[in-house]
Parts: sequence; C-alpha cells; structure tokens
Amino acid sequence: MAYNNASILVVDDEEQNRDILSRRLVKEGYTVTVSDGGKEALDMLRLERYDLVLLDIMMPGIDGYEVLKRIRSEPVLHNTPVIMVTALSDTSSIKRCLALGATDYVGKPFELTFLKSRIRQAMQALSNLRRANAAADTATAAVLVVEDDEVNRDLLVRRLTKAGYTTHAAGSGAEALSLINEHHYDLILLDIMMAQMDGYQVLQKIRLREAYKNIPIIMISALGDASSIARCMELGADDYIMKPYNATILNERVFKLLGNNIPSERRDMDS
Repeated sequence: MAYNNASILVVDDEEQNRDILSRRLVKEGYTVTVSDGGKEALDMLRLERYDLVLLDIMMPGIDGYEVLKRIRSEPVLHNTPVIMVTALSDTSSIKRCLALGATDYVGKPFELTFLKSRIRQAMQALSNLRRANAAADTATAAVLVVEDDEVNRDLLVRRLTKAGYTTHAAGSGAEALSLINEHHYDLILLDIMMAQMDGYQVLQKIRLREAYKNIPIIMISALGDASSIARCMELGADDYIMKPYNATILNERVFKLLGNNIPSERRDMDS
C-alpha cells in the first residue's frame, strides 16, 4: 500500500529545519503542514486530522515530550503516529520518548530515504492497528539472524529468544539462503560486511524470491554513511540499524515490523 499522499504535520521551532523537511516531503508527494511550536501544533491537531506527526523535542514553551504526552492522552488523537525527529540521541531521551508513546525516533541529521522508510512503517503500523480485532495474536514469530561474527550473532539470538521469538541463526550469506529454503521466517536481521557473500548480495537474492518479496528485513551494520543506508533501501531493506545498536531501539523496530505476528507475552530485549 502506498502512503506517499499522507497528510503530515511537521513541528519544529527552527524555520530552516521546517522548510527543508517540508520541501523534501512535498517533493515526495506528501501533503505537509508546518508548525513552529508545541502550543500551535496541539491547536492544529484539534482542528485537523493528520496521518502522521514529525515532532522535534527541544522547543521553547511546550517541548516535544509534553506535546507527545498530550497527544497520547486525548482519545481523538491517541492513535496518531508520532515520529520524533531530533538532534538528541542519548539513550535516556530515546527511552523517554518511547515510554511516552512515540511511534519512532529519528536522529538529526537524517538520510531522507531512511526517514521515508520510517514514515511508511508508521503508516503501516497504524493500518494494522485499525484492522486488528480485539483478540490477541499469540503466534510466535520466526526470526532469522544473519551475522558472521559469532559474538554479535549469539547476542542477537539471545535477545530475540528472550523476547519470545523463535530464532534461527546463520553465519554466512550462503547458510542464510539455505535456511530460507527450508523454513519460513517473519523477519530477517541481516549484517552487511560478511566474507564471500555480503549483506547487499544476500538482500538482493532474498528479494528475488517470490515468497520473500515482502518479508521485513532489518540491516544491522557498523556502516553509517548515507550511501550504504540508501543502497540498502534501494535493494529492498525495510530498516537500518547501526552497530553498536541500542537494545531499546532494536526492540521497537522488530516489534513494529512484525506487526500482529508478535508473541503475546513479549518482553523487553533490554530488560
């Protein structure tokens, strides 16, 4: 489903930031409204329904934390997706936003392709929520971890298993493709820098398989340059997390991409 015609409210007290972000999003086909502060944003949200809010944290008067808190406290606004877009990248800020109900968290400066992917995920999550019935889905999702470093691989497997997911691991691209032939997975975590067959090649081969065209894939890599992120998105990745990763962020990304296929007794990976 395409979401590039969604209505987005951009909230940022810096005029340059608002202008740059709104121009980029309009160019992508989104309907964009801007606000220069928390009070104005809340007034606008009560007058007009938006499909998504991109919200800065550090603003005078009513900051982003308070705006998010009020959005989540009002029944009419409660389910509106809110992505925090901020220069604050410390763990405490991320955890606070997620605890207050943020849908996602993107640091400044950001790669546009990356932000677009997060917007699509937020819209899909809202769509899933609207379609979901009252019964909880207790099916355990199956996750494949593809990582050639044994320590990293084992750590990811332990976190995912502790969270309640059925987890398999592959130490190479070839092993991953072999496992995909034998099992169905609901999500794949894929490293980039691997010997013989790197993550780009594995991603490309997976996307060529009919059964895996729409399976969520999260790239996890120490590469943080814009070109690496953009290349992964172009090849069909759904998300990109840098090493060393934050367990809270990883938890939320996995939770979101799996949608309704999450364990009913899901536990935080960082607990």
